[in-house]
Amino acid sequence: MQQALKSLWTDELSDQLRQLAAPSARRPSVPPPENVVRPAFSRERGPSVGPQQKPELSAALDAVVRAADLIKSAQDRAQQAEEQTRQLAERTAEQLNAAEQQLLSLQERARAAEERLEAVTERAAEKLADADAQIRAARDHARRQEERASASEIRAEEQISEAQSLLKEANDRIFAAETRALESKEDLAYLENYIRERFAI
Repeated sequence: MQQALKSLWTDELSDQLRQLAAPSARRPSVPPPENVVRPAFSRERGPSVGPQQKPELSAALDAVVRAADLIKSAQDRAQQAEEQTRQLAERTAEQLNAAEQQLLSLQERARAAEERLEAVTERAAEKLADADAQIRAARDHARRQEERASASEIRAEEQISEAQSLLKEANDRIFAAETRALESKEDLAYLENYIRERFAI
């Protein structure tokens, strides 16, 4: 920005100086008269200015004044542009700092959310593992209970079969005993009849 402003007023000043140099190049130099008083604003000694040179001198002074005004205006514009640039840079830096702070805040919130998610995931995994273990334990317990029930049922069936066998055996023994008792009673009756007949009792 400053380089552009310097180029602007340098070009304008160069144009003014070229305009001043053109008339003096076309006119022959005239020695100034000795009785002409040098202007008070001039600090350097030089040839006096004649009446025919006053228009050129006025034009030169005007050009110098305009050049000074241009320089001052360019400097003012450069200062304004520099101040605007500085303010813009400060605002940009503030906005960048705010954006960085916001980004840091978002990153911190994202990290905290990720940590909470990891904690929830770990707790869910632990609960799932516990539930899976409980399910496996319940299945094993049910299987053992079923095996025990099956074994109990088998033992009960065996005991029932054994009891039925014992009952049958007991019935057979009772029947045999009753048969023997009947036979013994018949034998006893026959023996009594024989004795009566034999001894005529």
